[in-house]
Parts: sequence; structure tokens; C-alpha cells
Amino acid sequence: MGAYLEREPDPVRTFEPYERFEASNALIDSYVSIRCKDDDDGLLHVILVLPGDEKQALTIEPSRLLFGVDRDAYKSVLDACREANITKAQSEDVT
Repeated sequence: MGAYLEREPDPVRTFEPYERFEASNALIDSYVSIRCKDDDDGLLHVILVLPGDEKQALTIEPSRLLFGVDRDAYKSVLDACREANITKAQSEDVT
């Protein structure tokens, strides 16, 4: 029974938190590097460079990344964007 409790659950099928996968996370973090670029549509294209120079591509909206990873950063970015939107609207009213 002890070995069953120590086994990591399948990350695709579980609602366990990130912290439950400490050994797997450390292994990924030690081998994978990340490259990122954006496009004209505002999407982020994240390229994960795996061992053997294999690549895994992800495409995600900046808002979704922020919302899923860091809610405080999401709120700060949202505040900055609201401010920029107000400034833009004010400058358009002047012209």
C-alpha cells in the first residue's frame, strides 16, 4: 500500500496541485529551456526545447497565461492596460 501512495498521479487526469509533482517538475526544469515570441495577433508562441533539441510548441494568449499562472500579475497588467486605454481614448478625443 505504501508504494501506491508514493506514486505520482497522471498529471493529465488529476486535479492535484503543481506542488504534488515535485520530482517531475524538477526533472523538467533541469532539461527544458523556453523561447518565446509574439505575433501581430497578440498571441505568444512558446517553444519548449527538450533534450535532443526536440521542440514542443504552445500558443497562448497573454491574458490566459497570466490568469493561469499569476493572478497578482494579471491584476497589475490589467490595471496598466486600463490606464493605457483611458490615455488612448483621451488622446483620440483631442485629435
